[in-house]
Amino acid sequence: MKRGERMVTTMVPADSQMTGSMDQIRDILFGAQKREADLRFQQMDRALEQMREEHEAALAQQQKSFDRQLDELRAGFADRLKELSQRVDDVEATARRELQAGLRDSADRLADQVKKLQADLADLAASTRKRLDAVQADAREGFEQVAEEKAGNEDLGNLLVELGMRLKGETAYLQLASAVGREG
Repeated sequence: MKRGERMVTTMVPADSQMTGSMDQIRDILFGAQKREADLRFQQMDRALEQMREEHEAALAQQQKSFDRQLDELRAGFADRLKELSQRVDDVEATARRELQAGLRDSADRLADQVKKLQADLADLAASTRKRLDAVQADAREGFEQVAEEKAGNEDLGNLLVELGMRLKGETAYLQLASAVGREG
């Protein structure tokens, strides 16, 4: 040092020097182990990262597989639903056609029965008209005969009974006539 210069010394606290020394001692004693541990931690971090990436890739692959299977199931269900809907529509259409055919057949049979009943009714009306005309003719003839002969009350009664029996039916008339013939 030159004269007049002052010596400036920095005072480093003893703790700070001691800490630095301790770090150096630690580094000397445990440095290799620490570096080895750091290296192992780095290797483990890389291995964990690689495992994480592999798991993520596997999960992504499984997700894609599940999505594909789900899409296939959805498509299968949609196809099945469409098929079942078509079958239901077909069954409904068939049932509707069969019901309409049955209704048409029933209506045709009913119309035939109505026609037959109308024909029977017309025949019955004609037959009844014919019988009524015959009875009226017999009655007129009987009244004319009574008027001409001026028959007695007994003859008139027999004639009216005969007329009544004819109105009831031929069978009853024949029975009565045969009964009257036996008595008279």
